Amino acid sequence: MSGDDGEEESRADERLFRFYTAAASELETTPAGEADPDGRSTQERIDEERIEELRDARGYRKKIVTFTLITVGGLVFAATAFMGVYMGSQWHHVEASVVIAYFTSVVVESIGILYVISQYLFPNSGAHRPDRDVPDD
Repeated sequence: MSGDDGEEESRADERLFRFYTAAASELETTPAGEADPDGRSTQERIDEERIEELRDARGYRKKIVTFTLITVGGLVFAATAFMGVYMGSQWHHVEASVVIAYFTSVVVESIGILYVISQYLFPNSGAHRPDRDVPDD
């Protein structure tokens, strides 16, 4: 990497920092409908940044969901294995309360994980959030 590349990257980082910390009214320096020197309007830059943010969030969510489902699947498999060992050791004397507790715990665990994923990993998914919209001016 040459010195010019590092300097250009530093300027790009500074512009990005100013872009993120500025209010929408501070960003609009050109008259409505005109483009900045790079050929993009402020609204286009904001839209591009929002799209990139959504792509990053989608990748993060995909990783979390995959990890969670594998973990829950492992826990259900382990619980089933222990239940199988218990039933094998108590074949003629399996208590009904143990079987009921096992099935109840698997159902509650599955519903609980689905609830957590839907509420905290995908908040307001698909809902229109006016507080995130940028005014058109």
